[in-house]
Amino acid sequence: MRTTRCERIARASRIRALAWLIVLACTCPELARAQEPGSAPNRLQGFGPDAQIVGGGGFGLSGNLDNNFVGRLRLGALYAYEPWLFNAGMTLEVGALAGVGVGGELEVNRFDGVYANLGLAKIEHDHLMGHLGVGYLVFGVEWQHAFSGGKPSDALLLEVRLPVGYWWATTGRKKARRAPSSEPLTRPVVVRPPLPAAAEPIGPHSAQSAVNAPPGSASTEPAADGGASEPADGASVELLLQRQHALDDAARAHDAGEHAAELAALKRAYSLQRDPQLLLRITDAALAQSRLVPAAAALERFLDTVAEPSASREASVVRARLATLVQRIPKLRLSLTNARGDERVEVDGRAEPGALLGYDVRLEVGEHRVTVHRGAQRLVDEQFNTREQELIRRSFVLP
Repeated sequence: MRTTRCERIARASRIRALAWLIVLACTCPELARAQEPGSAPNRLQGFGPDAQIVGGGGFGLSGNLDNNFVGRLRLGALYAYEPWLFNAGMTLEVGALAGVGVGGELEVNRFDGVYANLGLAKIEHDHLMGHLGVGYLVFGVEWQHAFSGGKPSDALLLEVRLPVGYWWATTGRKKARRAPSSEPLTRPVVVRPPLPAAAEPIGPHSAQSAVNAPPGSASTEPAADGGASEPADGASVELLLQRQHALDDAARAHDAGEHAAELAALKRAYSLQRDPQLLLRITDAALAQSRLVPAAAALERFLDTVAEPSASREASVVRARLATLVQRIPKLRLSLTNARGDERVEVDGRAEPGALLGYDVRLEVGEHRVTVHRGAQRLVDEQFNTREQELIRRSFVLP
């Protein structure tokens, strides 16, 4: 059958559209990462280029296929919003029910490897064919259906894919997570006695105490000299070895993506020696778990302990990072009518004396419980949820 002029024009239009799509994919800006200034990102978000190659084979469900193999090329763009990846693009496919076809495809991926896609293509003789696929990482299964009414009209295929766009995004995510904001994980320990005494823990309680306590309270002021005391030489070597073991544990946990274990190991290392650079790594490990309160507490302690913070460029970056982080932290503001001063406020079972004085209580994103006690009597018991940047106001009339 001779090709008509209209068919040649339509085919040329498809080729031009595919060429423009290739140009768009090559010039698409690099994937944007949501992050605080000077920090490793804790969430990947933004647009990026996308490409994918699929190959496989199968059989017809309602008759024999003329070609049991399938190949498909997709070019387009993706949008990342961790843990999701949304892909869209034009496709060129051959084999199976299509023969030769040009169309489009939408796909949803998770960073853990699960994916699903849906596509529609214009195939030979101006017919339409749709496909639906699901899979994990590089392996998947696909069902094809031709809307022409001929036989076969359905096919089942097993496929192997090369998801270049997914690989770009996940590789960028791993590099961003590994990017150190302070010292390398394998930084050697420098022996420099005297070794400071154990520091108080870095965590939600210390952060909230610093915020909720009245100004000038002795409990919120760090020791001017870091609480240094000179132990015996044997004790110094033992503590340094323990610190190195803790840093090694943190490095292994970081490489394995176990951020809770990494955070615990870094806190243990900091309790053995108050190295301000460790506080920046504690912040990154906390943000990797979306724990905003201990991350802010670590940055505040860094600014309290670093020498000459006003003249330090690093301190300026940390101060800007802390300001952005504090804006994200949800807060609880209590108003108690008829309070006598002997009440006890608890949030999630933890005493918050600053709440009685009107200071905001920092909270993590999620579900919380506030209780107010007077002696053995519970006067208030309420549950609530928080979101980033939210100020929760609660007013209670006490008897």
